[in-house]
Amino acid sequence: MTKLKLSKFTQYSLIGWTILMIIFWLSIAKGNLFKPIPLHFTFHFTNIFGYLWVRFILLAAYVIFSIVPWRNIVILPSLPVLGSIVLAILTVIPIIMTGNLVGIILDVFAVIAHIVFAYYALLTSIQIIHNVQYHWRGNYFLSWLVTVGIKLKTNWLPLVGSALIYSVINIILEAK
Repeated sequence: MTKLKLSKFTQYSLIGWTILMIIFWLSIAKGNLFKPIPLHFTFHFTNIFGYLWVRFILLAAYVIFSIVPWRNIVILPSLPVLGSIVLAILTVIPIIMTGNLVGIILDVFAVIAHIVFAYYALLTSIQIIHNVQYHWRGNYFLSWLVTVGIKLKTNWLPLVGSALIYSVINIILEAK
């Protein structure tokens, strides 16, 4: 988290929220957490656009929240993302119970891709806020737009790569 340069308040808020999400998802899962999930390996290419659309909306949320020149604002789009990351990590357990090695590997890679995407979306948002806050000249909105373009160009490869990996794995690995 040092690369993100988040304040202590933001770090503690995100850590606290993550702990609450773990407790929440575990209380919902109860006995179902250790039951194997039957897996189907399919490939429906049309479903990839749905997964990519969700990634686009997530990145757009981080970029839109970066309009506000306050770093702590990134807590708002991070809360549901951390909840989904905790859920994704917890879903690895039932897939491990199936004993399907390919399914386990694919699911772990999907979780890693999800975490990488969330990290780079958060990093992009923080970088935008930082650059606009300290290198702002003249029109704030124009400076923000230019910075968004620069930072998206800087971080496009991990964002697009992790979004594609996550989407492809999720259209292949389907739990029934």
